[in-house]
Amino acid sequence: MNAARPPGWRLLVVSAAAIGIATLVPTGGSGTTASGCILCGHRGLSDFISNILLFAPLGFALGRRGQPLLRAAAIGAAYSLGIELAQMDLIPGRDANLGDLVANSLGAVAGWGPGFERGWWTRSGSDTGRCLGAAAATAVLLLGALALFAPSLPDSTYYMQWTARFGNMAAYDGRVLSTRIGPLDIPGRQRIEQTDSVRELLFGQPLEIVAVAASPPDIAPIVSIYDDRQRQIMLLGAERADLIYRYRMLADELLLDHGDLRVHQAFERVEPGTTYRLRWVVDRRGYCLELEGRSECGRGFTVGDTWTLLMALDWGTDERAVLRALWLWGIFLPAGFLARRARTLAAAGLLAALLLLAGPLLLGFAATPVHQVAAALMGLLTGRLAAWRSALSDHARQRV
Repeated sequence: MNAARPPGWRLLVVSAAAIGIATLVPTGGSGTTASGCILCGHRGLSDFISNILLFAPLGFALGRRGQPLLRAAAIGAAYSLGIELAQMDLIPGRDANLGDLVANSLGAVAGWGPGFERGWWTRSGSDTGRCLGAAAATAVLLLGALALFAPSLPDSTYYMQWTARFGNMAAYDGRVLSTRIGPLDIPGRQRIEQTDSVRELLFGQPLEIVAVAASPPDIAPIVSIYDDRQRQIMLLGAERADLIYRYRMLADELLLDHGDLRVHQAFERVEPGTTYRLRWVVDRRGYCLELEGRSECGRGFTVGDTWTLLMALDWGTDERAVLRALWLWGIFLPAGFLARRARTLAAAGLLAALLLLAGPLLLGFAATPVHQVAAALMGLLTGRLAAWRSALSDHARQRV
C-alpha cells in the first residue's frame, strides 16, 4: 500500500507543518498590524525571499504529487491567505501584509516546477554539465552574497554617541570615559568631520575605549556612530559578557538583513562597575581585541554567515556555528541531487571546494574554514543519496 501511495505526501505534510510553526507561533509582541506593502521595513527584501523559500518545499511536494500548476498556486495562495488572516486577528505579535501573500504564492509556484517537471534531474545520460553547473552556481551565489558584507558608508555627516538609548536595544548602565579612533580623540555626542579617510578610520584603524563596565541582559550600545539621517554606521556593544560589533553594509542598501561579529565571553574578566580599557581593530578579514590583559584575533564574516542576509538571529556562538554548517549543507544539497555517478559527485565537490576556498580571499574576506567546506561537501553527498533513494522508490512504485 505504501508503494502505491502518491509520491511527495510525506514532504507535503512536513512542509505544511513547518510553515505553520514558522508563521503561526506567537512572538510575544504587543499587537498585530496589517499592511498593503510588498517590501516592508528595513529588511523587506529578506522577508520576501525568506517567504519564497518557506513555501518552495510545499510547491515541490504538490508537483511531485502531480498537481497542475494552477492548482498548486491556488493551494499555496489559499494557505498563505489563511495564515495572513490568522495573523491579523488571532496571533499576537505577528504582522500581516500583502508582500507575504505574494512571496508565499511565488514560492509555491517556484517549488512546483522542479517537482512536476522531473525530467531535468531524473533523465539518463551525462550528468556532468548539470551537476558541475549547479555546484559552481551555488558557490558563486554564496560569494556574491558574501560581497554584500562589504561596508557601505553613505556620503553624509557622521556623529558618535556614547551609551546611546535605542528603543530596540537594552541600555548600557556603565559609562564611557574616553574614545579614540586612530589619531582622533572623539568625545561623546560629537560630530565627526567628513573626510576622504572616514572608511579607514572606521575599518582598519584601532578603536580605543576607556569605560566603566556593565553586563546588560540584551544587546546594549557602548559606542555608536550614525549619520544625519539616523542610519547606523557602526555599533560596538555588549550582551552579558559578549562583545558585539555591527557596521553598515551593502546589504543594508538592498533591504537585506545581516549578522554581526560576536566575541564570546569577551568581558568575562571584567567585573561590572570596574574601569576597563578596550582596543578593537576590524576589517573584512577579521578582528583583533585587546581587553584587560586578554588579546584575541578572530575571523570575520565567511560564506557560512550569508544565511543572516535572510534572517539574522541574536544567537550564541555555538548555535551560529551549527547554523552555518546547516546552511551550507542545505544549499549544496540540490547540486548533489543531480549527480548520477561517483566521479561526477567528486568533480562537483572539488570545484565547490576550490571556489569556496579561493573566492573569499579574492573578494578581500576571510578564508572559508575547513569545517564549512566539509559541510558543503556533505550537502552534495546527501543530495546524491536522496536522489538514489528517490530512484529506488520510483522503481518500486512502477513495479506495483
